[in-house]
Amino acid sequence: MDYNILYQYIPVGVENAIHQKELAVKLHTTPAYAKIIVRQARQQGLQILSGVEGYWFAADENEKQEFVRIMQKQAFSRLKTASPIKM
Repeated sequence: MDYNILYQYIPVGVENAIHQKELAVKLHTTPAYAKIIVRQARQQGLQILSGVEGYWFAADENEKQEFVRIMQKQAFSRLKTASPIKM
């Protein structure tokens, strides 16, 4: 798949984010498969940010840094939760 098509559908700036269901409609697929497409596009190097707002490309470096900060915080939280559970 040519993931560059996502540049047509995913907007720039968090304030313009597109929800997964909307993206799925534009891609003529299901929301679950749209999520897979985004994951694969990220693996190919597209810097697609996401959050409760939906998907977007960063408008500036601050948006990128904020996204990374949130992702790291979530990762640390999951590790902290899993640590006492692992055997």
